[in-house]
Amino acid sequence: MTREPAPNPFPALAYLGYGLFHVALAPLLALQGIRRAKRRQYTRGWRERLLGPARVSPVEVAVLSVALGETRTAIRVARELRSVGATTAVFPLEDGCLDLVRKEGDLPSGSSPFNSPLSAMGFLRRVRPKEVWFVEWADQTHLLALCRLRGIRTRIVNAYFTERDAQRAARHPWRLSLVDRWSVQNEGARDRLVALGVGPDRIAVRGPSIGLTPYSTDALEALRRKWRELLRLDAGQTLLVAGSTYADEERLLEDAFEIWRKTRPGARLLVAPRHLDRAPGLTSPFARRSEGPTHAPIVVLDTLGELREVYTVASVAHLGGSFDHGVGGHTPVEALAAGVPVTHGPCFHQQESWIERLRAAGLALQTTDATTLAEAWERLASGDEASYQASAERLVANQSNVFADEWTGKLGS
Repeated sequence: MTREPAPNPFPALAYLGYGLFHVALAPLLALQGIRRAKRRQYTRGWRERLLGPARVSPVEVAVLSVALGETRTAIRVARELRSVGATTAVFPLEDGCLDLVRKEGDLPSGSSPFNSPLSAMGFLRRVRPKEVWFVEWADQTHLLALCRLRGIRTRIVNAYFTERDAQRAARHPWRLSLVDRWSVQNEGARDRLVALGVGPDRIAVRGPSIGLTPYSTDALEALRRKWRELLRLDAGQTLLVAGSTYADEERLLEDAFEIWRKTRPGARLLVAPRHLDRAPGLTSPFARRSEGPTHAPIVVLDTLGELREVYTVASVAHLGGSFDHGVGGHTPVEALAAGVPVTHGPCFHQQESWIERLRAAGLALQTTDATTLAEAWERLASGDEASYQASAERLVANQSNVFADEWTGKLGS
């Protein structure tokens, strides 16, 4: 069994400069933080974020996440670790994600700290973890630094570390040295980290995590009945679900849907915007999920936490954010877990590992415009549903227990 590498030397001068910068610009940074909090939807629990979560007992592993996809993975991380005897708790940044964890009901949880020394110290004082795990990325430099100074191990798990991430990290490579271990999705991520000075012995290529606990048979059937009723879906009717979309992308999807309906007149489109605090980019009439059951051809999912459920009645899915290079695609995991094939645009660097696997399994098609979207939807909707489901189940099975292996590997070192 491989032994844990010795900690990197602490980058004292670099961190001192970083800390002094934060002190000198504290009022401006605080104002920026308030604006970011409103935009990113973490406006509740300020006392807890600054002073540490009051309702969480000390744990061995604190798992930190930001948005919805990372939080679902964080829940999976915590459950896998708990299955092998570790005590864990989940700490999302966004308010809605914290609500999701608490809705699950079986995991201790609290708010993730801000990137400030005071917030980081309060978090560590209350939670007292032996390790802190970050899902996909870690922007809490102060927390990483204080963990290093206090001998608390840190890991970034399920990291994709794209070219854009590498370009950003190259401006302050000393931050990478604060992370003790990396669990990355593919060899490309490993190579980029090594090029920036991260030791190969600190990096494990684990592949992407499914990040979801499968529904039981009874729960799956109950969800299908619920959404067939809410969407007034007829037997055999085709539903396209576009998840985590942006305004410009929604207009493109709308154009593609109009083309597709010429071939498949009964098709329906459900759009789940990435951010619910803006007006949808659609120009055609649409119904809102919050308004109750509807027969409308186009429906906007304007509620939080229901996208995964809707995929249980979808015929085809579209990967939101894949027509925007600045986004690079959002996760296809929820569609995969439901056995639903997906389309995506040309910008998928955030999901490169999953897209490679989905394409190889015949579960994904790349598109470039409205016409190719409509063609791809028809091709996938005409495919064999049982074959899609079987391929998806094999992919899900291959990516199980990744995080439990991380933990038990450590215990055995």
